Amino acid sequence: HGLSLVPCKSALWLNFEGKRMGPRPLVTAYDTRFLVERICQEPKKYSWQLLNRKIALKEFAISGSEHNEAMRDKKLIAFLKNVLFGNRALVDKILQNCPDMIAADTLEELVKKMNALTGDKAVRLENVRQAMQQYDAGIEQGPPYADEQHRRILHARQWRGDRVRTCNLQKIGDPKAGPFIAIREFVLSRKSLGGIQTDLESRVLTHPDAAGQQQAIPGLYAVGEAAGFGGGGMHGYRSLEGTFLGGCVITARTAGRSIVGRKLE
Repeated sequence: HGLSLVPCKSALWLNFEGKRMGPRPLVTAYDTRFLVERICQEPKKYSWQLLNRKIALKEFAISGSEHNEAMRDKKLIAFLKNVLFGNRALVDKILQNCPDMIAADTLEELVKKMNALTGDKAVRLENVRQAMQQYDAGIEQGPPYADEQHRRILHARQWRGDRVRTCNLQKIGDPKAGPFIAIREFVLSRKSLGGIQTDLESRVLTHPDAAGQQQAIPGLYAVGEAAGFGGGGMHGYRSLEGTFLGGCVITARTAGRSIVGRKLE
């Protein structure tokens, strides 16, 4: 149970102690498998993102139609307004209703709230402050940028679609961009990588018998991700979310042909 976030590129990714995760920085949309592996290497299996309201308004997003009403309802003007000026309604709704998203006017207050949420004192103020100051100092010194996250942000902004949804090297500690925001995040799986075994006609198979043989269950078919074609093996370890649909279409088409008794052309 949880919300599937599209993490902000301009946010700092911190571990459970408030230290910036590295040395290779964690940046959304470049290598999600690396992000998951790196987070799972930590003693505590959650992480924090440190940002501010200005970044949240431009970059914060959640997967799912219930959180993207303008797109779902095909309201073009509202959609463009959210893209250009920020989705204030979404940010405020999550701040008000989700305990894992915290806001505060100062870092000191923010860290207190972070530790209150986790029930310990694992987050250290000096760690958070050092990470923020080093990140902001890299922006202040200007090009050429030594911080890999700065370079990746600039790279993403070369494309129009990413440029309108990504801040232009926004400092975390900018007093005009507050308040500070911290988001506690857990690894969440949204994709089925298989589980139902089928034959080449998408017919569901029985469990192997004593001889290791399996039989097709009459009238029962499985297609798409449930049958392993939504990312489990067909796409390897770094499948792109948009490519899952192809396997679903192919297996559904195979099942349909099998049901009506026609060969797949």
